[in-house]
Amino acid sequence: MSPRPYKVPQFVEVIVERLVTDTNAEDPHAAISGDLGCLYVHRVEWRDAQIDPQSGRMTWRFRARDVESVRLALRCGGVDYETLRVDQESKA
Repeated sequence: MSPRPYKVPQFVEVIVERLVTDTNAEDPHAAISGDLGCLYVHRVEWRDAQIDPQSGRMTWRFRARDVESVRLALRCGGVDYETLRVDQESKA
């Protein structure tokens, strides 16, 4: 019996957005930094966070096996968001 070839796990880049009312008062890093334990449990890597002052949108970027892992990690941490989608332009 020959050994099965090892499959490299596939990852996706996930973009999470939410609208903020005061772009100067909100820190995108502080909004998620207290919930790093939930990210670890669901094997989600936090890549980046930023706020666009013109649109008032806070954007986080994560890397995970699937979108559901990110959704569960955010839910576990009590983080509110509006949209959650796979970044089609990025190759994780």
